[in-house]
Amino acid sequence: MTRYEITFRLAYNSPFGHFTSTHQGVSISQWCNWDKDYIEIAGLSAINEDVQGGILDLAKSLQSRIIRRSLTKNTIGLVFSQYICEKVISPPLVTIDRFNCLELQPYIFQQGSELCRVIAFSQTDIRKLFSNLDSYGKIEMLSRRRVDGDVVRDNLNLSSSNLLGSLTSKQKSALRSAIDIGYYKKPRGANASKVAKVMGIPCSSFVDHLRKAENKILNSLHPFISLEAV
Repeated sequence: MTRYEITFRLAYNSPFGHFTSTHQGVSISQWCNWDKDYIEIAGLSAINEDVQGGILDLAKSLQSRIIRRSLTKNTIGLVFSQYICEKVISPPLVTIDRFNCLELQPYIFQQGSELCRVIAFSQTDIRKLFSNLDSYGKIEMLSRRRVDGDVVRDNLNLSSSNLLGSLTSKQKSALRSAIDIGYYKKPRGANASKVAKVMGIPCSSFVDHLRKAENKILNSLHPFISLEAV
């Protein structure tokens, strides 16, 4: 069965979006279990009075109460007493459910927008999804890839097949040799010419295989990098 994994941003009016817009460089991750909600506020340069006041305003706008919190150097974890999604309408969540798609938790908010990672089961559903979400705010597509196979579990997590499955044997060989011979070490243990000589191929061929391998791996990582980058 063919599936599609898509990652996109949607800017719309929400308490989480407002918080991440007000506090630059901050991201919010939200997990729901239909009873309690847990959120993590990460990327804080300092947990000062302004941030504490913003959290109290956030709880008020969510019409909920914070029953537990944890603190690290630049991250705050909060457990809310009520299921927030019943009180605050999430256009992505409502629309994604309507068009037979799966939104993967956690729900991420960055720079005033929600970052959504979705599994869809047909291109028709994707077109309908984006057509409806467009009425709520600005959409920015970050990545889209086709996933073939019968096991959904293997495609919801980062695996070696996600990263390396599209590489040719020559690209894998170039990447492995570059790592083994020290091309990526700091300081660099070998330049492109040395790695190519060990492999017994022209330097231009080695560089071509390596660059294509790097490009494919980075494209595979893009959705995961987007979830972490703020």
